[in-house]
Amino acid sequence: MPFDVFISYAHKDRKLRDELAVHLGNLRNQHVISDWYDGDLIPGTEWEQDILEHLRTARIILLISAHFMASSFYQDIEMQEAIDRHQAKQARVIPILLRPTDWQDGVTIISGGKPTLRMQ
Repeated sequence: MPFDVFISYAHKDRKLRDELAVHLGNLRNQHVISDWYDGDLIPGTEWEQDILEHLRTARIILLISAHFMASSFYQDIEMQEAIDRHQAKQARVIPILLRPTDWQDGVTIISGGKPTLRMQ
C-alpha cells in the first residue's frame, strides 16, 4: 500500500510544485507513494474540509518559500497541523526550501544552512 503524501505549497510556487511532482513520478509509478495537493480538489467540494482531511491522514511535504511563510492559511492551518502530527509521531514532515526566505517561529536553520522544522 503506498504512503499518502500531502504537498503543501503557496500557489505562487505552483511551477516548483509541478517540478517536484515530476521528481516523485518514479515513486508514484512504483506505488511507493500516492501524492495529493489542492490541485486534486474536485470542483464543488468543500475545499477547506477536503484539504484538512488529506492533511490529517498523510505524510507531509512542506514547500517553503517567502510566499508560503507569508500566508496565514499555510502558517496557521497547514504548518501547525503538520507540526502537531509530527510531534505526535503520526506523520513525517519533510520541509523543502524552495528559495531563501526569512524564517519565523517553528523553523530554524541548522549547520550547513540546511532548513529543518523545530519539532522537539
